[in-house]
Amino acid sequence: MYNKQLNEYENKYREIVYFSDKFPVFLCSTCKIGHILKPKNITEEETGPSKRLHNEEHWDYDRIINRWTALTTCNRQECGEIYIFSGDSYVEEDCIIGDNDGDYSSNDYYSVFKIKATYPSIMLFHVPHVYPDAATEELLQSFSLLFSNPSASANALRRSLEIFLTEVNIQKIKVVNGRRKQLSLHDRIKLYVSKNPNLHTGTYLEAIKWIGNAGSHESNLKAENVLHAYDFMEIVLDDLALQAKKKKSQKSVKAINKRKKPVF
Repeated sequence: MYNKQLNEYENKYREIVYFSDKFPVFLCSTCKIGHILKPKNITEEETGPSKRLHNEEHWDYDRIINRWTALTTCNRQECGEIYIFSGDSYVEEDCIIGDNDGDYSSNDYYSVFKIKATYPSIMLFHVPHVYPDAATEELLQSFSLLFSNPSASANALRRSLEIFLTEVNIQKIKVVNGRRKQLSLHDRIKLYVSKNPNLHTGTYLEAIKWIGNAGSHESNLKAENVLHAYDFMEIVLDDLALQAKKKKSQKSVKAINKRKKPVF
């Protein structure tokens, strides 16, 4: 379903929201290892307004609108989590081009499914264990909301960032002239960066904040904007995981270099 006329994030959105033969790649949010299988059985039902359009003179199959729902599972038997997907579906026609005038003929129709809701939440990218559980829960909420309400999804992503800063002990309040002052998210990000000079994600955190702010003020924020923020969030999480791995390895690295041989 890739279209060169669309930008990178418009294509990415189409790839995770629409499917026909190929199901989008979603990680299991329960085991965080497996992938969610394509539903084997999908229940579709045409809507009442769509049925009433059949009586119009120029009605065609491509005007059909269905609602659909399906159950599926994580592909890991050790996990076995069950997922519910639902949304809208449409009928599209396979076109076979005939002559140079653009005439075509076809009798083949197929359903295109648009995901509008999932339960429980799917994962659009891996979230390392170093990211706090409370912040992860809010990030999963952002993933779920992307399909139906991108503005709310961006807002949940922003809240995830706020929770993360709280979990790593970045203060919310400071005292100025004897008065308590609420720190803005921007101020907390700057404080976090100053306390973690080895991390190089300050600019990415700010970009996530700005997109999250837009979600708070714009009811028609595009899903593509949220996907852009997710790319930044992946960079932040990768850096967090890398720094944690470096910290864990420091002791053994020093021991090996000192002994000039393996430690075990």
